[in-house]
Amino acid sequence: YYGSVAATKSMSYTVEKGDDVNLNQVVIYYKGYSTPYIHYQVGSGDWTTPPGKAMTATSEMSGYTHKYTIDLGTQSYANVCFNDGKGNWDSRNGANYRFTKGKYTFANGVISSVPNKAILVVDPLVTNPTLSAEKITLGDTITAKCDAEGGKGECKYAFYYKKTSSSKWVTIQNFGKNNTVSFKPAAATEYEVCIKAKDDTGVVQKKYFTVKVQKPFENKSTISAAEIKLGEKVTVNAAVTGGSPKYTYGVYYKKHTGTKWTTAQSYKANSTITFKPAAAATYDVCVKVKDSDGTITKQYFTVKVTK
Repeated sequence: YYGSVAATKSMSYTVEKGDDVNLNQVVIYYKGYSTPYIHYQVGSGDWTTPPGKAMTATSEMSGYTHKYTIDLGTQSYANVCFNDGKGNWDSRNGANYRFTKGKYTFANGVISSVPNKAILVVDPLVTNPTLSAEKITLGDTITAKCDAEGGKGECKYAFYYKKTSSSKWVTIQNFGKNNTVSFKPAAATEYEVCIKAKDDTGVVQKKYFTVKVQKPFENKSTISAAEIKLGEKVTVNAAVTGGSPKYTYGVYYKKHTGTKWTTAQSYKANSTITFKPAAAATYDVCVKVKDSDGTITKQYFTVKVTK
């Protein structure tokens, strides 16, 4: 057998998943003998024992019936001829066929190169969905956002929410291009929010959030009287709506003309606070309520003390 280079022609081929174009191999798709053998020599090494290696039946390449892969190792080419295992040979009239690294088809003495197209490596779809807050006051707007990386093609986003006690989801956006939406819950209750991202292959990533919607945190405290006699007591009934239980209450007072506040009670659970002004004057009274989040709401009163 003698080494030689055969004429070649190019044709398009898409690399099947799993092919590794970096391996130093020759891949041959064959059409000819019904039960073909491949007899070959890698570089200047030894030839295979005749009739060679049986080729593997395949339907990978349209129009070609068999396939064989030669590992070139550290060499750059292989010399090849074919036979039917019964003494009939195709050795290019003793000149043989030479193949270098790559993918080829072979039929009727013609070698056609099958160039590998670039393999697109698709990173997994990774998302980072966020909410502007997980606790809001009724009437406030909440913003949902989803950043995404990887995946194939253009990523689209979907946003939904519902009351925790309900099974019916409200659609804010159903797989659109916007990755940020805003919405305003209509009731003071707990909601679930679902954020999804989908790439062109249909891969979906999703995440759920819980949002607590509170009534406005308002100070509803009352005072026993706006005018009293010196020596009488003032009773404050501290109260609120909204906010996050548990609450603590503070009551402070000062002369209207003064700057120094006297503490009647400083943030305790007791909501009924009594104090006795020490002089006939007009007093400012401040009632503070703090919720479990540390939010404070204030209300002011004026009490006139007469002799």
